[in-house]
Amino acid sequence: MKELITQSTKQGKRAGFVEGVRAPHDFIIAGMIRATLRKMGDGGVFPKMSEVLRACKIPQIIGDYSDSHGACALGALGIATDSMKDGKPIFDKMLDFFHVHAGEMNASAGGCPHCDKQCLTVWGMIPHLNDVHQQSFAQIADWLETKGL
Repeated sequence: MKELITQSTKQGKRAGFVEGVRAPHDFIIAGMIRATLRKMGDGGVFPKMSEVLRACKIPQIIGDYSDSHGACALGALGIATDSMKDGKPIFDKMLDFFHVHAGEMNASAGGCPHCDKQCLTVWGMIPHLNDVHQQSFAQIADWLETKGL
């Protein structure tokens, strides 16, 4: 792993870090995820949010989009899709990447499957599941699949 970090850090210095990616391990993870996405995108098939989130191997954090230790679910999606600026996701850019209409993400997600929280949008439910219920990326991906995402 140390060799991979050193090698990727050197590559990152030559190529420039991806905007919003703040640590060498983010660069490694983002590169691996983007390689997977390129394979998934062959033939005009666009990956779903759930598929990308399930493929994320970055350490999961709570309470912030991303830091030097990892990323939350939205932060991981932002890093994977090169949709981060100043450490925060660019939601419109993510929508374009996934070919999802803003109305789908801004619609009511219904009630939280784990508590009585109501009236969250899909965008709002992702960090709620990540931060409040500490759901794994895979569990959040399962929930996204119920929404067709």
